[in-house]
Amino acid sequence: MKPKSKSTARTIKQLLTLAILSTTMACSTTHTRDERITENMEMQNAVIEAAKADRNSTEVQAEVQKSDVLKEAEGRLGKALDALKDANNTVLAKIKPVEKKECVNGKDQGDDDEQ
Repeated sequence: MKPKSKSTARTIKQLLTLAILSTTMACSTTHTRDERITENMEMQNAVIEAAKADRNSTEVQAEVQKSDVLKEAEGRLGKALDALKDANNTVLAKIKPVEKKECVNGKDQGDDDEQ
């Protein structure tokens, strides 16, 4: 078997180092990414709640009641805000880890599909 040249060995070492670094960096960045997404979704939900509270003020409601078109638009806006908040909550439920409950015998709780 012929010995590899120095440049080939160096290239292989660099590729292995790059592979190890990319694996560890990818694993560590998903947690940070999830935290940022969670923070953004929670802020969006707070803005949605504030917008809904503003829309329910007496001044806005008085103006909305003057026109049928505004009533319809207000209804669609309310439904859209509710749908957006539900979508955010769904994403939050998927991202946040579920805490496993400890059973009496000391083992973790199993899957929900067990009987």
